[in-house]
Amino acid sequence: MTWTPGEENLGARNPYIHWWWWQENDARRNLFGDVTPVAASLAALLADPPLTLAGGEDATDPREPILDARVPIPERARTDFPQVDPWNIDDIVDRFPTDLPADTVITAVIDTGIALGHRRFRDAAGHSRVLAAWQQTASFGGQPYMSFGQELYSGDIDCALTAYSHDGTLTGRLMEDGFNRALRLVEPQQDLGHRDLDHRTAHGTHVADLAAGFDPAALPESELRAHPMLLVNLPPQSLHGSAGNFLAFWALFAVKRVLHLADAISAASAATAPEGGFPLVINFSYGMQAGSKDGRSQWEQALGAVMSERQAQGRSPARLVMPVGNDNLERCSARVYMGGARTWADADGRSYTLRREITLPWRVMPQDQTSNMVELWLNLLDATGTPPDPSEVEIRLVPPGGDPATAVPVPALERGGFATLGDHARVYCRGDGSEQLGFVLCLAPTERLVRGQPVARAGLWQIRVTYAGTPVNATLHIQSDQSGMRHSLTGRTSYFDHEACATHLPDGRRRDSFDHRTGAHTDNWQVYGPVQMKGTQNALATTHDLLVIGGHRQSDGCPAIYSATTDRESRRRGNGVELIDVTYPSEDALSLFGLLAAGARDGSTVAFRGTSMAAALATRDITLELQRNPGAADTIGSSDWLRERARAWRAQRPEHYRNIRRLKGGAGHLPAPPMARTTPISRT
Repeated sequence: MTWTPGEENLGARNPYIHWWWWQENDARRNLFGDVTPVAASLAALLADPPLTLAGGEDATDPREPILDARVPIPERARTDFPQVDPWNIDDIVDRFPTDLPADTVITAVIDTGIALGHRRFRDAAGHSRVLAAWQQTASFGGQPYMSFGQELYSGDIDCALTAYSHDGTLTGRLMEDGFNRALRLVEPQQDLGHRDLDHRTAHGTHVADLAAGFDPAALPESELRAHPMLLVNLPPQSLHGSAGNFLAFWALFAVKRVLHLADAISAASAATAPEGGFPLVINFSYGMQAGSKDGRSQWEQALGAVMSERQAQGRSPARLVMPVGNDNLERCSARVYMGGARTWADADGRSYTLRREITLPWRVMPQDQTSNMVELWLNLLDATGTPPDPSEVEIRLVPPGGDPATAVPVPALERGGFATLGDHARVYCRGDGSEQLGFVLCLAPTERLVRGQPVARAGLWQIRVTYAGTPVNATLHIQSDQSGMRHSLTGRTSYFDHEACATHLPDGRRRDSFDHRTGAHTDNWQVYGPVQMKGTQNALATTHDLLVIGGHRQSDGCPAIYSATTDRESRRRGNGVELIDVTYPSEDALSLFGLLAAGARDGSTVAFRGTSMAAALATRDITLELQRNPGAADTIGSSDWLRERARAWRAQRPEHYRNIRRLKGGAGHLPAPPMARTTPISRT
């Protein structure tokens, strides 16, 4: 079987979207409704005010080529796609209170499965502290300024709380099934509607509780009013795409809308709001594995434009908190220095051997109903060097049982080009215009539910890369892989199955990038091969416009073994700060799984672990400090502020805590902030 060059050049178009159109567009598990152009809508969203709705023709934003994509939107969204009304504060300002305290800090959570009726999100009288909540995939609510979904305000939520309480009051026991269905928080009538709140656990509710939940009786009413919430329930996983293809679309809309709502809240309480408006802290606990990891992703570029615009307008800083990721043990990242010379020396005089060829075994799982993808990036080792050319790179994608030496190589690709192998594989050369050279290798699912659809073989594939040009740092990352529905096991993640990559240390302990007991480096590529834990950080969180949080165990301060490790080359961001800022607790102890917080049902408590939980605690900590120190929004919550707090806490932390290596934990530990509970949660 040979490779066939593509008939078109994609330019800066997204390879993931192009692949989705070819392999997954007809799979109903990934489709809610029509597929709509999103380039214009994203460009409109980034303008001020927005220009057009999804499907518009007149967007002229210079970022449009980068954002050119098509996404599935809910079939219950608007279908006429008229000119969207500008986001005018006057349209919604009367929805918000006019007398919020001067020390108010707004917390926003962007997630899935956030229970709006939970008592941790209400005050003592039963009123919701959620001032606005956008249900992105709810039936279109008729609001002319919204392109899809429905935006609910505190009055709407309070009315539903009253209507679905057993005694018709805000304090009565809530009939949650009716409440959740009425507000489209769950959609059992839809094949792929939201189901999160029908389960025992819900990621968004747990994160929102850690970030902004309070027992109403634990704080005075005046203090509770200083902690309003903004929530965005993202679409279900089926609309994210199996590789997170469309996550940036939904998330960018959410961030932009949250910023607008925060400005409207400040305008409503203009008599008490500080100059520039109330401070805003946003939690977005999502991520992807593969990417350039240098701040050039679609999400990061657009986010930078939004934040720069906000700063230019003199508004209060908005802190965006994200997790570093949980992929440390997934064997999903590999790295090797390549080039035509024998060696390369860095600025400190250290010499490194360069390779001209690397072969990576890629284990693709059976019964996987989602596509598998790997990104290859060639990054210059010398900033002044000549950027690598696609014609200098030879890629061979070898099926199970094949011989890399005799496998047919992918034909030479130009930037924006692609080649196809049969009906089940493609290789794209990214054409985003950067000096970096990137490729995306795609395989079809190994199992299909519909007869006749193409499948790839499960087993041990091999990726062979040959390159003899300017010295580069060649990295390969397996992209995030998720099923169409949360809790489903149909998306089975592949991994690099290299013989030198040991999963355990000689004493039987699970291997981490560093031995926390001794500080020894246990991820050395000369010992453990090219498959590395270093470089597994969240690909959406590599820019200075946000805060990046790792996780540690609360009992002994040991870094969570799943918490990702950054590599040396991407340790520093564009503004010269460390990629991982600090760590917060992400689990209680080795024998006590995760952190306890709200479950999907009111009054329930469940345990979740992961750096999402650590990021939520960081969000809470920043919010509380901003509330205690009004007027200090320019410094509190910045990267410098977080790192300085971590360094200062070393003198106060438990004596048995040890320092964390910087690639794993940034500036170090910070403790969990108080959770404001009237009755502490016990594990017994």
